[in-house]
Amino acid sequence: MPDAQPLEPGDPVRLGAHRITGRIGEGGQGLVYLGESDSGDLVAIKLLHARLGQDPVARDDFARELEVAKRVARFCTAQVLDFGMSGSRPYIVSEYVPGPSLQQLVTTEGPRRDSALERLAIGMATALVALHHAGIVHRDLKPQNVLIGPDGPRVIDFGIARALAGTSTMTSKVVGTPAYMAPEQLSAGELGLALDVFAWASTVAFAATGRPPFGNDAIPAIINRILNLDPLLDGIEAPLRDLLAECLSKDPRRRPSAQQILDRLVRGRGGAPHAPQSHAAPLPGGAGGDDALRLPSRTGEAGASGRETTPGAADGAPAPGAPKRRRGTRAMVVSVSVAAVVVGGIALRTALVPTGGASASRTGSPQASQVSATTTELPEKPAGHTTPRPTVVEPSTGDPSPTPSPARLVEVGPGNFTAYCVSLGWEWVEYRETPKPGAYCVIRKGDKTMYLSQSRRDAGCRWRYKQPGVFHRFKNKSNYCYRYR
Repeated sequence: MPDAQPLEPGDPVRLGAHRITGRIGEGGQGLVYLGESDSGDLVAIKLLHARLGQDPVARDDFARELEVAKRVARFCTAQVLDFGMSGSRPYIVSEYVPGPSLQQLVTTEGPRRDSALERLAIGMATALVALHHAGIVHRDLKPQNVLIGPDGPRVIDFGIARALAGTSTMTSKVVGTPAYMAPEQLSAGELGLALDVFAWASTVAFAATGRPPFGNDAIPAIINRILNLDPLLDGIEAPLRDLLAECLSKDPRRRPSAQQILDRLVRGRGGAPHAPQSHAAPLPGGAGGDDALRLPSRTGEAGASGRETTPGAADGAPAPGAPKRRRGTRAMVVSVSVAAVVVGGIALRTALVPTGGASASRTGSPQASQVSATTTELPEKPAGHTTPRPTVVEPSTGDPSPTPSPARLVEVGPGNFTAYCVSLGWEWVEYRETPKPGAYCVIRKGDKTMYLSQSRRDAGCRWRYKQPGVFHRFKNKSNYCYRYR
């Protein structure tokens, strides 16, 4: 018989077609009950704290996202069976998995070792492959959301954060558990499948060592380590340690996909690393995708501080070895214009050959396939900005009359302003529409905020990259730093 606690006054005795027999537990999102169908099958029912009220749009969004969750492959996940409403509160019925959470198991029995650790890592990676194939980003993968059943690990609570994204209880709140959150979740960056890869690695590291790779103490300290320090992976043997280190990269584009993780794990010690690929499944409200137009890079200019862009170009270089997608005349025209201002005497045919390749294609998920390629617009500079615009002349190559090139806008990288806000005594950064649109430093208690003016945002970029000429621009509500070259 499952280990459930007795019901308390005020608990429901029935939800939908299921009789409630006891309490399994309570978390930040809601209460979990043990239920029983008329046929005697046991289920887990999560009654969420969020209230959808009579808002038809919120209810439709909730139903649509849960219908997607019901289609996730059943292996290595607790299958979503049904959902409904209890008054204004939604509930989710899922497969009951007898067994402790990974958090409980490691706390009581100690870290996992050898084949037990490998089975756990493979089971969790398989679950991520199934979720990502369905177009779902978990956003809160952690040891508490991995149940160790008789037949292996099962990932739970997927699809909930997305289903409640538009409710009042989720607005302006960070979704996730800080110790297992990716840098882009903490810095208002682009959110996609790669954040689950980061959480997977953090959870596997916890299973192997008994501690999260960036600690589990004060939230500001954890955030600072995630954004600025290397993970602590001592005690984990190669090649798993090397794989985890790749998955914990600060740059989401350098992390392998869930499928690549699974391939490397099942090949065992003989498996060679995959080239990183784009994770192109951005969340609603997140900034652009990895499918936007790429500009060719200049020879010899690479790295986070050397990516060239122009207003209207999306962030990120294409992944090495990624499948090519046709860009047609559009990419060729951009290449021609870049080459023309750089070298005046080089033949046009040479300029039509991009050096960066095409961007990685999107995953074949039902939702991701509906997102068309877009070009991220770079906002105009505010009036009065005095950032210098030096003129750069290319070194002479022996050709007669080299043409000086105008100043070029170079993206330095994401702002990662959560660390900047922490340095100012706040807890994280957040983009808000009110009282005026822009970036705010936030303190959870009392929801205190401080608006970051243009001068403060510019100072944040200089603090981040230690470069005097760097300045701030928003890119789809995300903080990014640029300079002229």
